[in-house]
Amino acid sequence: MKHGIAKYGLKAKRKRTNSQGSKKNIKTKAIEDQKQETGVTEWLKKEEEDNILREFDLNYHFGPCVGIGRLARWKRAYSLGLKPPETVLQILERRSSEVEESIFEKYKNLI
Repeated sequence: MKHGIAKYGLKAKRKRTNSQGSKKNIKTKAIEDQKQETGVTEWLKKEEEDNILREFDLNYHFGPCVGIGRLARWKRAYSLGLKPPETVLQILERRSSEVEESIFEKYKNLI
């Protein structure tokens, strides 16, 4: 096989970089990949938590969800012995800004 010709008769292109530059590029790319994976993981975790909260909002077993915040609804259901999911309480404790929201808060302005 002749120099410069790859398998199937196509010419191979070679990138010319010095050894220092390629090591830096590899490290930088690895760091960027890790940041991207972390971002995706965080996004997936948030989506999963949103789904859990949405299911809690739409489950009428724990009482009506219109006009009452999620935490207040969870506490009311717990005091009535309805056994609301502990995961909902854990999510609400982490997300203090969404304690007073329900799924219908997003659509309040449409009415």
